[in-house]
Amino acid sequence: MRMLMGWMLLGVAGCAQAVEPLAGVADAAQTTPRWVLAFAEEGDGAKDEGPDATKWNHDLGGGGWGNNELQSYTPGAANVAYDGAGRLVIEARRENHTGSDGIARSYTSARIKTQGLFAQRYGRMEARIKIPTGQGIWPAFWMLGTTFPTAGWPACGEIDIMENVGHHPGTVHGTLHGPGYSAGNGLQGSVSLPQGQRFTDDFHVYEVQWEPRAIRWYVDGKLFRTRTPEDAGPNAWAFDTPQFLILNIAVGGAWPGNPDQTTALPQQMVVDYVRVYRDANLVVDDAAQARHHAQRLGNFAAVEQARLAQALRPAALPGEVIAAHFRAGGEGVGYHDADPQNQGNAFRVSEGVDLGPCDDPGVDFSVGWTAPGEWLSYDVDVAHAGDYRVHARVANLGPGGTIRVEVDGHTTSVRAQIPDTGAWQAWTTVAMGTVRLEAGAQVLRLLMAPDGDAGPVGNVAKLTFTAAR
Repeated sequence: MRMLMGWMLLGVAGCAQAVEPLAGVADAAQTTPRWVLAFAEEGDGAKDEGPDATKWNHDLGGGGWGNNELQSYTPGAANVAYDGAGRLVIEARRENHTGSDGIARSYTSARIKTQGLFAQRYGRMEARIKIPTGQGIWPAFWMLGTTFPTAGWPACGEIDIMENVGHHPGTVHGTLHGPGYSAGNGLQGSVSLPQGQRFTDDFHVYEVQWEPRAIRWYVDGKLFRTRTPEDAGPNAWAFDTPQFLILNIAVGGAWPGNPDQTTALPQQMVVDYVRVYRDANLVVDDAAQARHHAQRLGNFAAVEQARLAQALRPAALPGEVIAAHFRAGGEGVGYHDADPQNQGNAFRVSEGVDLGPCDDPGVDFSVGWTAPGEWLSYDVDVAHAGDYRVHARVANLGPGGTIRVEVDGHTTSVRAQIPDTGAWQAWTTVAMGTVRLEAGAQVLRLLMAPDGDAGPVGNVAKLTFTAAR
């Protein structure tokens, strides 16, 4: 972790770029933005009146929304209304409700959007919000591409300006979802308040500045993450078309987990304002954008071949074993993976190990979507026989499982439980113990131990072996 302007950053430290710098493609002209207001929700409706119908419409129903969510979204002012004091309030409640879709749920909430009313390509999108709190509570301020009805998700592109899972009230996340980098493999950055402070205790301004070749996230004017097309790796960049705004509170789901006895309801998401600006100085050359993406993809393919050659070299010990650098040979030789596809689609895409972009410094790709019983094998070259201390760089959202190490087919005592680090890219080091290694070539196996429950074991970036003194 490192400090920036008084904020603690989780999982946002720089790592090696997914591709080398592009040559022969001119960058977009660097001009000073001239921000012109294009959309505003100032919360000035009458008390108990539903959101302005010229700006917002509703998503409705209780179908789970692709995330196993528990709420039913309601229409009108039932769960979202102005407070008469200049704010728009979304409220999640514990109450039985059967929506227009015929699905009965035990929670209600609201999800409002500008779809069909307002959308914009590029610009500055911001909102001043006080977010709710509690286990299973999931507030968000986000955007979807206008191609959603035809292209579907994630091809339409999704920009999450702010998300929070209620059991981590001091951390918010900003994420991109697109083809090949969606759900748990979204391009995420996270920021935490210092000294145990909570975002839920006060209003904060959540913002993105969206440019043709970069998207930047800010909280209270402080930059905490930048993403560029290069971060999409071999996948299409889904952020060159207009997007519409969404505000909602979800209850339960795969990411935040479900409410429990500690969850106090109702919970409110209080929106002081939402404002969108366009840059009057920005001139976009769509043909140059297309050339940039074409060259980016070609360059990535060349760089991946060089990376693969490096990955297949035996790791020199003492030193590091990069988790994505498993042996060649495929299923049953270099690895065992429970599903045949590379769900991360970020590296070694023809093989079944799930590899996603990694924010841990010095590591480009990490192993994720792990399940008990899966394993990876590595060729290593040990300089000197002796005892070696083993540490792992790991991350997990929620309690993880156990990883352990085998040497030349023999079980060792080297093992560790992956803790809840608060986000999929919030990396920490865990000690795994000490192992005896002989000099010369050997084969290590990293095993996702088949004990505990069947949830994800956790993300692994690398193992480090140091000589024990």
